Amino acid sequence: AGPASWLAPVAALSPGLGIVASLVIQRSYHAARTPLEAAQRSGVVHWTPALVAVAIAAVEAFFGDALPPQRVRDALAAVESPGRLEIVRRNPTVLVDAAHNPHGAQVLAEALGESFSFEYLIGVVSVMADKDVLGVLEAMQHVFNEVVVTHNGSPRAMEVDDLERLAHDTFGADRVHSEPDVRTAISAS
Repeated sequence: AGPASWLAPVAALSPGLGIVASLVIQRSYHAARTPLEAAQRSGVVHWTPALVAVAIAAVEAFFGDALPPQRVRDALAAVESPGRLEIVRRNPTVLVDAAHNPHGAQVLAEALGESFSFEYLIGVVSVMADKDVLGVLEAMQHVFNEVVVTHNGSPRAMEVDDLERLAHDTFGADRVHSEPDVRTAISAS
């Protein structure tokens, strides 16, 4: 069966699943790891609901039987994925996401647009110096109205002054602010 048929059995489950389910499914069903990785390498998987569908199909193929739809719904309703679009505060809403490369930042940008309707969005950003920092910033430039660059406390994190220069180049100086640490950056945002 081709990739399209993998998605069909769980199409009814995909509405409202959100963007966070794949990590738990990957951890919970170790038997699905190889088929899922094969699907990812083939380019079949572009976003997390597709990852969920492929993971479920892989588990069903491995065990040779369909998973009960209600059990899948219940399991996905209980999914938690710390650091992936995690809401840590409301009023104002504060989300945490560990996107650390351009692809992850692009997925985050898409998820923010699909899952939320913010009128104004301020990003607090700290990136490890050994990552593609410019690629991460570029992926977020159309999502964040403003950005507060900071240092997350890791010795691997890019220095705030260097991150601020890259952010100015990407966002423009009028949309960039800097703070020395995450707590201050969140307060400033």
